[in-house]
Amino acid sequence: MVSMTGDSADYQSVGLGIDLTNPKEWELFHAFMDRMGKIGDKKSENASVEAFQEAVKDVFGDKPPERFENMGMRTLNAVNMLPQLPWPKLPMPSEYNQVYYTGLQLARDPGMNIVWIGSAILTLGLCIMFYMPHRKLWLIIRPESKKTNIILAGMATRNPIAFDLAFHDLLIKLEEDFSKI
Repeated sequence: MVSMTGDSADYQSVGLGIDLTNPKEWELFHAFMDRMGKIGDKKSENASVEAFQEAVKDVFGDKPPERFENMGMRTLNAVNMLPQLPWPKLPMPSEYNQVYYTGLQLARDPGMNIVWIGSAILTLGLCIMFYMPHRKLWLIIRPESKKTNIILAGMATRNPIAFDLAFHDLLIKLEEDFSKI
């Protein structure tokens, strides 16, 4: 973050536009800055072009890579932007290595047992809800004058055909058991 006007109230980030993930581009920028420093008082247009050509030879030898135009333009734009900055020197790291890391943190929480118990109850409830058959049976017993009426009713929300067979088998078994009495 830097203040473009020199005022401490208007700090903003300034990017040079160099691709820092490409080490050759960073090396070209350094070589060009070194060559520009060696020019000294000869600030002509030809001197800066010669400095850039020498920097390219320092970094790539006699053969620059393919698609070098974009890298060269970014380097030239970065060097042309430097005089517009309000500070006299540009802080440059001597070596830039990108480090990837994660924010994994391990901690002990005494309330986690309650959370695990709640999770287990929720999982058990989901298993019951999705995998257990939902069946209801009603048994109504009504005493009448000399006999007792028994009404058996049932309902299933899933697989009604299998429930009908099971309910029918239950009725037959109950009739057999009550006929013996």
